[in-house]
Amino acid sequence: MMDQQGIATGVMSVTSPGVHLDSDAAARDLAHAVNEYCAEVVKDHFSVKFSVLN
Repeated sequence: MMDQQGIATGVMSVTSPGVHLDSDAAARDLAHAVNEYCAEVVKDHFSVKFSVLN
């Protein structure tokens, strides 16, 4: 759909409270997991440039 509409960039974002639900170490681990997951989603499903914010 994005290609058909001429959309070249998308943004994925983690909403509040973000990834800091426990300790700093747990937040780092969750941020890493979220980033990896989003990278796989973009790689597998999109042909446009994406930014991931968390």
